[in-house]
Amino acid sequence: MSCRDKFCLCNFIYRNLVRFNLTSVDFDYNYPMNRNMGFTVLELITVIILLGIMAAVVAPRFFDTRDFDAHQFHSEAVNAARYARQFAVTKGCNTRFLLNSTGFSLARDSNCDSSDGNDFSTAISAPDDPSQAYAQNGAPLGTASGTIIFDATGNADSTQTLVVGSTSITVDASTGFVR
Repeated sequence: MSCRDKFCLCNFIYRNLVRFNLTSVDFDYNYPMNRNMGFTVLELITVIILLGIMAAVVAPRFFDTRDFDAHQFHSEAVNAARYARQFAVTKGCNTRFLLNSTGFSLARDSNCDSSDGNDFSTAISAPDDPSQAYAQNGAPLGTASGTIIFDATGNADSTQTLVVGSTSITVDASTGFVR
């Protein structure tokens, strides 16, 4: 940026310095040069006390990860419920999303038919690791138990709102939409 532009910040500053006759620095030779230019003890103690108060208030919030963990668990639970619905539609099997106070898990009907009453004894594999069951522990405090069953058309057995810590997961029965 050049100073030829009349709206330039450099030009503005220079014009005001010239206007107030501040283009040259005047030194006060009568000012005592041996005077210390530091902070007083009172100022230092005040700053230390204020920093201590701020650290006592901010540090617990900064190092507490419960809110982040609860948000992460909620996101994982929503993704798992959506995956259970998708699995039911693509495989044609009834699937179950089970949420309890310790975590969640996904299972499917072992025979992929509803004739035997949906035993849900077969765990659904995690999409990123087929050797592991799609489940997660570490539910936040206040998580209520609930079960959602998705049929082969993707519909849920009932409209439900599951509480996950301080948030909730809502599933619409007619569409199976999870939000």
